Amino acid sequence: MKASVAGTRRSASAMTHGKAPEEPATTIPHYDKEAASIAFFSHVTGYVTVLGRIAKASNVDPCDLIRPSP
Repeated sequence: MKASVAGTRRSASAMTHGKAPEEPATTIPHYDKEAASIAFFSHVTGYVTVLGRIAKASNVDPCDLIRPSP
């Protein structure tokens, strides 16, 4: 089946013979929960690692970087 008519491409919605296109669904798009959790924990782990390296280089307690002692 040819996708072009008289040199112009037509989408599937244009081939509904003059009918109005249906409204898009208003559902939450699917996402990969496993990939999302891995990305979240990788981000948190990276943040904690950077704080640890800063604390080691500046010779302070890592907890003081998050919440300074009075």
